[in-house]
Amino acid sequence: MEEALWIGRSGRGACDLLSREAEALGDMMTTLYRPNRWSLTVSVAPTAEPITVADLKDMARIQTSDEEYSLSGIVTAARQAVENATRRALMTQTRVLKLDAFPAGDQYFELPGGNIQSVTSIIYNDTDNATQTLSSAVYETDFGTDGGTGRIGLAPDQEWPDLGDSGLNVTVTYVAGWTSAALVPQSLKHAIALMASWLYDNRAAFDMSKAEANPAFDALIAPYRIHRVS
Repeated sequence: MEEALWIGRSGRGACDLLSREAEALGDMMTTLYRPNRWSLTVSVAPTAEPITVADLKDMARIQTSDEEYSLSGIVTAARQAVENATRRALMTQTRVLKLDAFPAGDQYFELPGGNIQSVTSIIYNDTDNATQTLSSAVYETDFGTDGGTGRIGLAPDQEWPDLGDSGLNVTVTYVAGWTSAALVPQSLKHAIALMASWLYDNRAAFDMSKAEANPAFDALIAPYRIHRVS
């Protein structure tokens, strides 16, 4: 089952989720494309978590082994909460970004999630609304070196193909996240453990806003948050 992360329509509030802090841009891509409509889902979830159930049991001082299954789910929920709060993919996962159109000219579009590993495919609906796979020679990628948001723009002497009128015409499938738990920063692991411990202690009275308001949680994730462009 796909995990829906964001669905956006026109307006800065939605499109800013596709953005990060302003930085020096190369000649290849100079202007951020803000789609009118878009969606983002996780099609293949991580197969491992940054922390283990044993880590959670140690932090929350859980002595029993009768709740191993539910604790595993709490760890996953805590990791997802940290991903949502930082706008960052923590462990290897496949994401699907759908856009209403390709950018124009020197514009680029961003791949949300940080730590982009690769682009699997770009599929689009042509003018007959038939599905086509875009050649990788048409576009260039910039995944950066700081683990930030990736970018895709038009390669030199290339043109984006014409699209149909079926709504979200462009589907970008890509892989994001750190490749192993050992690479996930310790601060983010502590944030996951803190969130998971809170979820366990408050499993009968759920209010995520109170957990995310914890000053320690916010301080742990702050250096790794992918910021919006103002």
